[in-house]
Order: sequence, then C-alpha cells, then structure tokens
Amino acid sequence: TTYINDTIFGTVCFKPNCGNGGSTYNVVITGIDKANCPPFDETKDTVQIKVNTNFYALASNDTSICAGTGGVQLNVVSFGGTPGYHYTWGCLSPLGCGISNPYIPNPFVNPTDDCQVWVQLQDDYGCTSEIDTVSITVNEIPLVDAGPDTTICRGAWGCYLSTTILNA
Repeated sequence: TTYINDTIFGTVCFKPNCGNGGSTYNVVITGIDKANCPPFDETKDTVQIKVNTNFYALASNDTSICAGTGGVQLNVVSFGGTPGYHYTWGCLSPLGCGISNPYIPNPFVNPTDDCQVWVQLQDDYGCTSEIDTVSITVNEIPLVDAGPDTTICRGAWGCYLSTTILNA
C-alpha cells in the first residue's frame, strides 16, 4: 500500500471459496475521511466480479414414458467441484413430477403430465453447480375398442369387427 497526498493506492484481495454456479459478486470499496471533516465525506465504488466455474451437473437425456407405467429413473453425473456432493432435484411443472427422493443422484420420477425436472449439485465446500434439466414427455396409453361382442354360426364365413384405437 502506498500513501501520496492523502491518497491510498493498493490492492484488495478477493478470493471466493467457489464459483457457486457462475455467481456474480459486487465488491464495494468504501473510503472514509479519517479526520471526519464536515461535511462527512464518504465515497464508495463498486466492482462486479463474475466467478466462472467448471462445476456442472450432467443429468439424464430427455425421455418419454407411457402414462401409468411407473415412471423412469433419472441419473446425474458431476463434473468439477469437490467430492462429497449433495443433490437437489426439482420440478418445473404445476402438476408435479412425482420425484421419489429429491436428495439422491438417481431418483425415480412418475409424472402424470409432461414436465421438466431440474438438478443442481452442491459440493463438499458448499459450491453449487450449474443447473441441468430433463424434459419428460408422458404419452397416453393406447385405448383399444374391438367393438361389441357378437355371435356367429358354426361353419360361417366369419364376421367383420369394427375396431377403434385411440392415442396410437
């Protein structure tokens, strides 16, 4: 630190413990007149620091399931960060996603409608990863109607059935 004509020149060391998913920090430097001469002269300057991170979560690929079939198991792999990960899964659907356990790396999800599931990791130092998402499409199960029951005579040629398949 250098002092010239009541001016201080120096450096401030800023070292975050982690990137927190690419967080932005505002560092405020405040100068106060040590003599407290009227009017009280307080000045501030702010510098914005964005901490880039190489810590991210890679979740399962987008997928489709059939309604009522029990859902699908998702997985996440971490890249970067410090082992000792904590997992948080969430849902971006107002109807919910049916997440079996939002705090494990491989929960089952059983949504009743299309949804998007997100995951974020926290490492052993409390650093958070970038968020990854999985889109899940829920397909309706086909409904088959073979038509009304019918009776035919033995030896008869057969019969025509009037069938309908919905959601095919």
